[in-house]
Amino acid sequence: MRALFSKLPIKKKVTKKKHKYRYLVSLNLETFFSLQLVPVYDLLIDGDMVHFSCDKKIIKRLDNEKITYQKEDRLKALFTNHTYRVSISLIFLFFISMIFLINQFFIREISFNDPKYHNNVVYNYVESYTSKVGPYIILKDSIANISSELRKKFYQYAYIGLNKRGSKLIIEIAYQDVKDNNDAEIKSIGEYYATTDAIISYVNMQSGQVLVKYKDVVKAGDLIATSNLQYAENLYSVDKMVPLTGEILGEVKEYYEIEILKNENVEIFTGENRKFYSIHLFNKIFFAKKDAYEKNYYKMYSIFQLGNFRIVKNTIYEKANLTLTRTKEDAREYAIIQIYQDYESKRISEKEKIHAIELVNYVEYDNKYYFKFIISACKNIVKFKPF
Repeated sequence: MRALFSKLPIKKKVTKKKHKYRYLVSLNLETFFSLQLVPVYDLLIDGDMVHFSCDKKIIKRLDNEKITYQKEDRLKALFTNHTYRVSISLIFLFFISMIFLINQFFIREISFNDPKYHNNVVYNYVESYTSKVGPYIILKDSIANISSELRKKFYQYAYIGLNKRGSKLIIEIAYQDVKDNNDAEIKSIGEYYATTDAIISYVNMQSGQVLVKYKDVVKAGDLIATSNLQYAENLYSVDKMVPLTGEILGEVKEYYEIEILKNENVEIFTGENRKFYSIHLFNKIFFAKKDAYEKNYYKMYSIFQLGNFRIVKNTIYEKANLTLTRTKEDAREYAIIQIYQDYESKRISEKEKIHAIELVNYVEYDNKYYFKFIISACKNIVKFKPF
């Protein structure tokens, strides 16, 4: 036996590591010697049988020479022995993939890019382009086409369009000439008076003496906060005065009157647009293009950013002047948009919100429409008066 073993065409190598080849073969010892198979690994002699590991090349040789042998396909055995776990894993991956695809093509929710821009007229218009299938919303047209129609209908906005984020359909709105009232906090010595009848709904004063509390009813002209820390004692001293800083909001119901022209020259989106990509590196912009239209709205969206390096998707929307003739319904919708923009221009807090707008009176004249609404809202109700 030792003489036979000495004839093995295998280099002797002492190792504790097993070779992980695909096939495990059992073969008659004399046949093994006569064939001089190389390379083989993990050799084990058991009586007149030899066991070893090998690759596909050795298996092909044995098959070609029609040798009788036994083999175990380790790769096949791995899947056979783990069929249950593999099946569960494949099913799990299938459902994950289905959820991903559903989120890409179906919509669960329609919302505004900023809750303060919520507008029922716009929301209902977008919803008219959808249908419900179980818990999902399906669009009847492409996002690009619906966005284009939105810009034509709601021309009062500086920009309006749709954007899909996961399973959410986002309505993006930019108001015309609305300034941010939160740029700086005004700190002054004086008093806050109520501008309208209201129920106090939110009080957050960092400095000053507050004279009202949550759910209090106040009337227009009531004193609701003061810089004077000795107000209760009816004493006035400069060293006992602090700046008034903070917010006091109230729930209000108030009338709003507005007149809308029947015929008016306005600036609208034409539906034309051009897109291109640019690279922003520090303070330089590469591949920028000149404005494509005489009047336009420019929108940029960063698709990749790493430090001071950005890849930006640019879209230039064409705008043009057009004389519109408004119906009563067109004028009513326009009036509601104007109300939202008017309230937005006076906003000081993210908590301010219009709850409802109800038409209570309407008059049609030769050249205009008159509307009177009653508005329910949470809004800033204070007016500052210095000492």
